[in-house]
Amino acid sequence: GLDFFPLFLPLTISLWYAFLVERLKEWRATLVEHLKESP
Repeated sequence: GLDFFPLFLPLTISLWYAFLVERLKEWRATLVEHLKESP
């Protein structure tokens, strides 16, 4: 039921946070590469 939801929510948030941080790192790396390539 919904009784374990308060335990479930922080886990989901932390997973999402980790996912977004990884995406941000990748995006930043590719951006830096593009900036290095352009004169």
